[in-house]
Amino acid sequence: MYFFSFNWIQPLQRRIKEEVLTKEQSYMKIWSIFYPVLLYCAVNVIVALWMGRLSMLVGMAVVIPYFLNEKAEVKMPSFRKKDVPLISIWGAVAALFFNILFALLGITENSQEYAQVAQSQFSFPLWVGILLYGVISPLAEEVVFRGIVYNRLDRLYGRMIAIIGSALLFGVYHGNIVQALYGFILGVLIAVLYERYGSFVVPVLIHSAANVCVYVMSGNVMLQQKLMNWTGCIACGILTMILFWLLVLRKEIE
Repeated sequence: MYFFSFNWIQPLQRRIKEEVLTKEQSYMKIWSIFYPVLLYCAVNVIVALWMGRLSMLVGMAVVIPYFLNEKAEVKMPSFRKKDVPLISIWGAVAALFFNILFALLGITENSQEYAQVAQSQFSFPLWVGILLYGVISPLAEEVVFRGIVYNRLDRLYGRMIAIIGSALLFGVYHGNIVQALYGFILGVLIAVLYERYGSFVVPVLIHSAANVCVYVMSGNVMLQQKLMNWTGCIACGILTMILFWLLVLRKEIE
């Protein structure tokens, strides 16, 4: 009569239930990564109809509770505050290097979407552009992509996936191939420095310095003539690598 027993069903049911629960937990983890980004983007788009670029502040306010739940460290350790000027300089020089490189390789010229975005971004007066792209945009976007996305990916899947995943989402968020590539590369480097210093101040400083530097250069024809060449590109590239070594690799040796 053993062959007619149904005792084998219970272990099978338990295994199926465990697999279903595991899949549900996996889906919830993935959703917890994408949800704050989608919420921020949705609020940003809707509110932009009335507030324009200031909608980023509203989007940030909506997702701030998720940022606070991640308990991201904000203050810079006192013994590392001396690196703040180098961090800002690195952000500016790295942004210059990648922007010049993309221009020289013809990447920026081959994207109509980027041309439209650039035209709208660089149409503001200097002080408005610095406020929007040097303060509001870096703070709002870093809250989302490093403060929330990076920290959640790091907690759920580990450091390497956090670095790559947060940078990938940061790039895709910008909506065109040029800024996506630029955002991904810079996002990886920002995440590495964020991990190294352990302070949310670091990605905000880098993002702010990068945006301001590019914005100022875009409105200065003389500066463009001096830098938009292979000599300027190589010089900025070398300086970017030296500063990165000073900020990151040197600390590993120490």
